Amino acid sequence: MRCRTAGGYQRTHAGTGRQPYAARAFFLKYADRILFGADLLPEVEMYRLYYRFLETADEYFEFPLMLAAGRWNIYGIFLPDDVLRKSTGKMR
Repeated sequence: MRCRTAGGYQRTHAGTGRQPYAARAFFLKYADRILFGADLLPEVEMYRLYYRFLETADEYFEFPLMLAAGRWNIYGIFLPDDVLRKSTGKMR
């Protein structure tokens, strides 16, 4: 997933999943400027991982989609429903 901001795009799970407080603050501040998108095939497991990252406060879980870029775990950022609706276009 990438975040489009005034400065360009940012891959959310790659860096922000390891910095949950900053990521959450970023999403809350720029909710009107973020749009969900994925550069992977639309598979159920991919969406489960993104939902877990965006919707839960789960701590230090595997994000296997990133194995090619690094082997680290990430944290959920527990976004409120109004921010999820804005940034995901009502995925639920």
